[in-house]
Amino acid sequence: MNETVNAMTWPLRLVIILGIICLLPATVSFGIATFIGKPERPTYPTALAQRSDKEKRAKARTEYNKAMKEYRAAGKIYARTAFWISLPIGLIVLCAGIFPGLSDIGIGLMGAGLITVGMSHISFYQGIGDPERFASLLLGLAVLMLIAYRRLMRPG
Repeated sequence: MNETVNAMTWPLRLVIILGIICLLPATVSFGIATFIGKPERPTYPTALAQRSDKEKRAKARTEYNKAMKEYRAAGKIYARTAFWISLPIGLIVLCAGIFPGLSDIGIGLMGAGLITVGMSHISFYQGIGDPERFASLLLGLAVLMLIAYRRLMRPG
């Protein structure tokens, strides 16, 4: 009977681990988008798509270019803010997986933390510079190495 229970629990454990790994980074991403709010891309003016007079098209193009410039600036601010929110969350979640009593949940948390850290660099890359990106990745690697030492290599 005990072997049957163990045989039945590994799929459940796998689902829990994968569920945490998938849902936590998505929750962080959509939470940031919900509470901070992404800037909205300006709509392409119909005057540019139609064959209207040159003055009307020139005015529409100038207004659209100005709106796009503002949109890009707001996008960089959003990306920077989202990066500095998602990175610490990912690192905290990664560290939370170190507690020995969490076994499967801890594995899921560590995986979700890694994906959240990676997502913060991939999704919000335009908001940070190379030195910040390098330093934050170095910090993430150091945290991961510490966890690996504590969970896998530390004697006793």
